[in-house]
Amino acid sequence: MIVKYNGQNILTIGKIKLISGNNLGIDENEWKSITDNHPIIQNKIENGIIQVIPSVLDEKAIEENISEGATAPLSEFSVKEAVKIIKDCYNLSELKKWVETESRKRVKKAIEEQVESIENQ
Repeated sequence: MIVKYNGQNILTIGKIKLISGNNLGIDENEWKSITDNHPIIQNKIENGIIQVIPSVLDEKAIEENISEGATAPLSEFSVKEAVKIIKDCYNLSELKKWVETESRKRVKKAIEEQVESIENQ
């Protein structure tokens, strides 16, 4: 699942660390166990500071493609959705993993541009 964090700082919730932008590969069960009874996090979700975007992969695909801590594949999203996710992602290691596995030219170009933008800051 994807968790978009609209804050300016790094937010640590249990074992989950969120940076500004899209955070991918968040284990849904771990997220729920930590956040369901956490009033501060619930408030951030209600106020749009944290946005939870469920994965559209089925359980079998998740088991086959995503191991613990692995990057969620962009292939589960349309080109338009993938490009939007990339533009909101500031995690270089996630971006570099995607560029190695992505085959769609427009998505790959968006990843490369985002990596270049981050590295040149």
